[in-house]
Amino acid sequence: MVGIHRHHERGVLCMSKRRRLLAGFVLVVASLVLSLGLLSVLDHVLARRNVGYVDLWQDKPTLSTLDFYPYSGHHIQAHFHQRGPDIWNDQDFDIRSGDHGFFVDFPLDRPPPKAANEFRLILIGGSAAQGFGGRTNDDMFYRLLERKVNMYLASQMRHETIRIINLAMGGSISYQNFVALNLWGHALEPDAILSFSGFNEFSMYKIFGSNLYNHGAAYGGLSLAQRHWESQGWQKFLAKLFPSIFRTSNTALALRTLALPQRAGRFVVEYASRFPHEDAPIAAARFQAHALLSILRDFPDAPLLLVTQPYQGADASYDEAQLKVVEILMSSTMSHRVSYLNSHALWKANDYFPGSLVDAVHLSNAGQERIAEYLAEPVTRLMAAARTGEPSKPIVRPR
Repeated sequence: MVGIHRHHERGVLCMSKRRRLLAGFVLVVASLVLSLGLLSVLDHVLARRNVGYVDLWQDKPTLSTLDFYPYSGHHIQAHFHQRGPDIWNDQDFDIRSGDHGFFVDFPLDRPPPKAANEFRLILIGGSAAQGFGGRTNDDMFYRLLERKVNMYLASQMRHETIRIINLAMGGSISYQNFVALNLWGHALEPDAILSFSGFNEFSMYKIFGSNLYNHGAAYGGLSLAQRHWESQGWQKFLAKLFPSIFRTSNTALALRTLALPQRAGRFVVEYASRFPHEDAPIAAARFQAHALLSILRDFPDAPLLLVTQPYQGADASYDEAQLKVVEILMSSTMSHRVSYLNSHALWKANDYFPGSLVDAVHLSNAGQERIAEYLAEPVTRLMAAARTGEPSKPIVRPR
């Protein structure tokens, strides 16, 4: 009986141990599930507080992973070959960039001398001007336009050629184009400048309420986050007890950057408050016109062809802004060197030529071909006028 009793006790103890192990296991699993659930909630909360853009969160660089230049702002990756699906849309790319992220095929800091009878046209603008949306460099309108104009010149037995140099910059506004031209454009000896622009100037002002360029708010927010007095309350409290850790160290700076989204938002408001309040489309137009006039002053012998880029879904304020740009340019003393094309009006009048855009602003292969065809005749006439010294026609109406 004693043996049976002891055996029973051992059985009860084993069963009790298994129950405790099972309870511990269940507790661990429940804790893990709860932790993962809380992390999921936190993940959704932080998704609304990020500062950046989708290319920054990839496992490797993309063509549009921007490098910062202290004067001209952000440039796409230099000497980068992107092949395969683009993360912004579903089409495949096979695109190469050159020096400083421009779509050029020569050393930009040591450009080749201009050939005899070579007419150099520099293209400026944002990503749509640079050619994004085209699947290869050869599909982009700067290459197509160059080929079309040269074919026409050859057919007319004209002993000259055009070379289109693409200094457009993804995400840029015209003032950044002005700075880039000042840095790299003079050595290129341009005969004319073509600005295919409007969307970035308009949208940046609508977003920021000021002349901030794309991603400028993040740097402004960082300038605030570096200041100890901008720290969050808990960090200020701990800094009184441990000043070396929570006030002056790199750790302290890293902790302050946790509030970067809020600081960036505050910077946007404070920066805009430094300037006179004005309706955003009109203010955007003034700043774009200011940049284009600065370019004309910087290149006193080069005419300017301004082309308003298509913007699908734009309201009347986009047209209002661009008309204001033209009004300012045409009222200046340099108006004789300015011509204008409103390709947005043409696209809008034709239901944006279905299939010509991959999104609201970037042209597909079909759209690149269409805009190149649209620009070929005006560019050819611009060449003729520049060679003879004739003034540009003030406004060219869309066809």
